[in-house]
Amino acid sequence: MGDIMKENKNIPEIRFEGFEGEWIQKEIKELFKITRGEVLAATETSQVKTGFMTYPVYSSQTKNNGLMGYYHDYLFENAITWTTDGANAGTVKYRKGKFYSTNVNGVLLSDDGYANQAIAESINIIAWKHVSYVGNPKLMNNVMSKIKIYISDSLEEQQLISDYFNTFDTFITLEQQKHDKLVTLKKAMLEKMFPKEGASVPEIRFEGFEGKWEERNIGQIAKVSTGYPFESNLFNDKGKLLVITNGNIQNNSAFVDKSVGNRIDINNDIILNEYILKKNDILVTMDGTVGRTAKVKEQNQILAQRVGRLTSNTEAEFLYQFLNTGKFFQKMMSISHGGTIKHISLLEISNYKDLVPTNKKEQSQIGSYFQNLDKLISLQQQKIDKLKNIKKACLDKMFV
Repeated sequence: MGDIMKENKNIPEIRFEGFEGEWIQKEIKELFKITRGEVLAATETSQVKTGFMTYPVYSSQTKNNGLMGYYHDYLFENAITWTTDGANAGTVKYRKGKFYSTNVNGVLLSDDGYANQAIAESINIIAWKHVSYVGNPKLMNNVMSKIKIYISDSLEEQQLISDYFNTFDTFITLEQQKHDKLVTLKKAMLEKMFPKEGASVPEIRFEGFEGKWEERNIGQIAKVSTGYPFESNLFNDKGKLLVITNGNIQNNSAFVDKSVGNRIDINNDIILNEYILKKNDILVTMDGTVGRTAKVKEQNQILAQRVGRLTSNTEAEFLYQFLNTGKFFQKMMSISHGGTIKHISLLEISNYKDLVPTNKKEQSQIGSYFQNLDKLISLQQQKIDKLKNIKKACLDKMFV
């Protein structure tokens, strides 16, 4: 792969050797026949590929590359799809081989070889700019048809680019599969290493421990508190402290998300002593999607109001895992109150009860086991993020 400086905006910065000249600008309607998929209920598909249910079905979701299941018939072959409606509107994918697409996908068809991964990536870079956010997000056929992209006029160059990014996507998919297996393993072990409904001991237990687990509420094993009502006019981009809100607690991470939020400087020692977060504090969302949890591992973070803070007087890692078997989240959601935005109280968090081992060594071993799993999951996610960042950098330099 050779380097070419971007003397002209219509030439990519990085290019495969042997190709030169400007890329050409085309509207989507000049390259493709534009259509869309057809309605297909999820109940008519199979979650596994069989001899009869052979063809992949793609929907508007982004999880699992949009794969909804498998069907016995197909609509398209070697085409580009994009999500027309909903939160993922504007997401563009190349679909190799025969497949079925649901009606929430638009489909781009070409008999001239333009339906390839290179063109799909080029459209995906810009499509989001054309999504309408009036009501439900949409990118309809008539708007897609007028989107302009720059492409190489050499199908050979397009194919080399396609092969390059297909390799990237294969690596990302393989790493994602490893990540998903670890997440599945953790979920299965949480079910087996904490007592099931009606049982007093777990199905799997570390050697050397016996006896029934005993019921405790959270208020007995942790101090439950919340944060401070900071005024927004105090926020500044260069503040030393990150203000932690419910938005910093996400489903896909065991730790507080430090990439979002406002910053602040506080000189009041009383506020600092009371609300500065400490390593191993456990946070609980109290508004919106209530009952989500995250651990604190970074310094220089201060807690805002309406986020629960659990300071454990037992094994902190065990407490975090105790809250992540699924039971706590389900209970908090079931007792939440309010209109569109749901809420829970500190008292409702404190009163949640379930079985725990009374032996702190057993708590410690359980906590350590799941902490190690969390570390493996986190490392795997870092690999995925690194690959995605490298791909993004390549997209920026290999397209006009």
